[in-house]
Amino acid sequence: MPRHQVKYIVISFIFLFIFNSCKDNSTEPFWGTDQYNLLEEVLRDQFNNNGMIRNEWGKIDTTIKIFYIGFYTAIDSNLIGQGPKADPTQEFLKRFENYSRPVKKISDCNTLYFPRDGVHDKTTGELGIIFYTGPIRWLSPTAAELEAGWEYAPSAAACYTYRVYKYGNYWRIYYKTLRWVS
Repeated sequence: MPRHQVKYIVISFIFLFIFNSCKDNSTEPFWGTDQYNLLEEVLRDQFNNNGMIRNEWGKIDTTIKIFYIGFYTAIDSNLIGQGPKADPTQEFLKRFENYSRPVKKISDCNTLYFPRDGVHDKTTGELGIIFYTGPIRWLSPTAAELEAGWEYAPSAAACYTYRVYKYGNYWRIYYKTLRWVS
């Protein structure tokens, strides 16, 4: 191989190396549909596994009429939600329009030192349960961890750590671990 061709090949590899090292290596994808799909997967798991609170006789409590969604802005080292619980957007709530129970934003219920008998709707007074997620910790563009849980009353709540992976166009729960329960 002629010497000038080797020179061009070496320069090309150096250019490619520099170009690849300058690209953004952030593992946090842009906020949008993909993140909403991830949150929807986790919340549907919460609804299906924790939305059916059982009474002391093991029967499903049919008095819980409404599911509320809130997003914590932070989770502390004890895995306790911190900061205000933000409302989901109307666009996000539309994903749950055909769910078996109404799904509303957290600001539609009373959350200030819930009454002893649980969370109530501000307008109808019906009993409900709050489902929340914490911030997403991106492990890669196709893997994430987050805390999620439910609150029914001061002594009825739980928190889980979820690990989720993206397979094709869908997010799937790889595992969830119960962190605490009261």
